[in-house]
Amino acid sequence: MRRVFVGGGYTRGMSLGCKPLDDIVKMEDRPEDDVYFFDAEGDHLVVHAGQFAVFTPHDAHRLGVTVDGPAPIKKVVVKVAL
Repeated sequence: MRRVFVGGGYTRGMSLGCKPLDDIVKMEDRPEDDVYFFDAEGDHLVVHAGQFAVFTPHDAHRLGVTVDGPAPIKKVVVKVAL
């Protein structure tokens, strides 16, 4: 999965928490929304406008956490069937 952060100012970024699925505890499933909730902290990667991050199906990730507080964010999500 490739996520491209396309909006927001350069000084603000979106923090992506990421951790392998094997290392976390699943709390809730919502497959109809393609959303799954986990109880875990992960490593953080700050992504600025024009940058992107790639996640595999084995990576749990948390999105929408802004670095300097609430800010409008635009993102593009591309899912590729494997």
